Amino acid sequence: MFGFGPRTPGSVFAPGSGFVFTGLAGHDGSFSFEREADGIRHRREHTSRTEHIHQEEHWRRAQEAQREEMRRAQQQVQRQFEQARQRCAQKASEAAEPTRADQLRQRGNQAFAAGRYAKAVTQYSAALKAMAPTRNPRLLSNRSASYAKLERFEEAYKDAVECAKLSPDWDKAHGRLGMALAGLGKHEAAAEAFDQAAAACIASAELHGQTGVSDSEGAQLAAEVAKAAGEWRERARQQRVQAETEAQREREKAQAEAAAVAKRRDETRRREVQIEIRKAEVEHELRHAVDEGLARIEELQRRSAGDSAGGGSVQLPLVLVAIEEQEEVIKRVLTSAQRVGVCKEVQAHAKGALKRLLCAREDERRRSEESEAARIAAAELQAVLDDEECTRSRLKAAIRRAETVGVEAKVDKGAALLTTARELLAALGKEAKTKPKAAPKAAGTASAHAAGSEHEQIVTLGVQQMVEMGFSAPAARTALERVHGDVVAALEMLTTAPQ
Repeated sequence: MFGFGPRTPGSVFAPGSGFVFTGLAGHDGSFSFEREADGIRHRREHTSRTEHIHQEEHWRRAQEAQREEMRRAQQQVQRQFEQARQRCAQKASEAAEPTRADQLRQRGNQAFAAGRYAKAVTQYSAALKAMAPTRNPRLLSNRSASYAKLERFEEAYKDAVECAKLSPDWDKAHGRLGMALAGLGKHEAAAEAFDQAAAACIASAELHGQTGVSDSEGAQLAAEVAKAAGEWRERARQQRVQAETEAQREREKAQAEAAAVAKRRDETRRREVQIEIRKAEVEHELRHAVDEGLARIEELQRRSAGDSAGGGSVQLPLVLVAIEEQEEVIKRVLTSAQRVGVCKEVQAHAKGALKRLLCAREDERRRSEESEAARIAAAELQAVLDDEECTRSRLKAAIRRAETVGVEAKVDKGAALLTTARELLAALGKEAKTKPKAAPKAAGTASAHAAGSEHEQIVTLGVQQMVEMGFSAPAARTALERVHGDVVAALEMLTTAPQ
């Protein structure tokens, strides 16, 4: 081996040449051209053998590819030959006397051309039945087209699949399959079927071109094939556009549904927040109403404790009105609290306060009625005392009535009034003992007054009973006094009548 590199052990420098011969020296430093020549020859042989092996491998692969291509071409030619044979046999059979199946097929074609697709399906089915067990792909193709016109795409798909299996190189079989898939909404699969129809159309044209047709016929065939393949490709393109449109529609629908779900979720959260806010507001309002109600009860109790005939009785009705208004407020807020779901403890507390308000108002109403009855009794007693013609029986009845309704405790200066009345009653009693007996007329009058006193007692007792039954004291007294007046008038008439 020759080179221009630096000298190394085992290399020889040729003086005057400028060359350094490497790999030519032996182990003892001697120079040998024969050894270098043997090395070059061995390397060339090795390279030649490697290249030969690669060439053999490439040739073998090329032979296998060629055999495979010839085999596929032979199969295609065989299929085309079989189809041509079938077409020739069909043309021959059509030229001869038509069979029952041919007649049915022709009737189906006529019905299809007239738009009577249901009748066409019936005729094609009868023709297939007449040809059983043989399955004619053209009849299946025609019946698939009829089913598609009737929008019975499942039946059209079944016939198209069977037709494509029987005639895989027939472009119309794949076209029928594409139309059925398009009707079923499977647009991507329909586009693939239309592509297969175009490929089958082109393959059939290439086979006809290899069979030795004339130039004019070849040009016409090429034009027809180009047109048919273009139509199939256009249908495939339309199906892909439709598939993309539907996919876009589905994406938009999914996005709209997701947006609607998100909106509903946001609305739900917003409503929940609003409910919580409203719940807190109602709870606060209910607590405030309860506190106000309890304050009204305390005010009522304070005023009742300090009530007097002079001033307390004037302000108590205002407090009662305020309590009634507060009851209505608590009822209204409690209804809202139940509707929005305020906690049960707060509602129970409000119900308890409402019950306490009702009891306090009823107690005050009874106390007020009792105070009014005592005031009326005190006024009547005072009227009897002021009457110059006061009798002992009238005074005694007025004192008993005043004691019954509690004038001494419930009316200002009631105790002094009763003391005065009792003293006057005692004085009248002493005067009656010292006074001589009156005439019969006076005796009759006195007896009438005594009877009136007894009826006055009855009226007083009746008022008490009616108050216990729920009537107001003034209304009960008015009704009973009217009856009492009628009784007294009757007694006076009896006493003054001639004997």
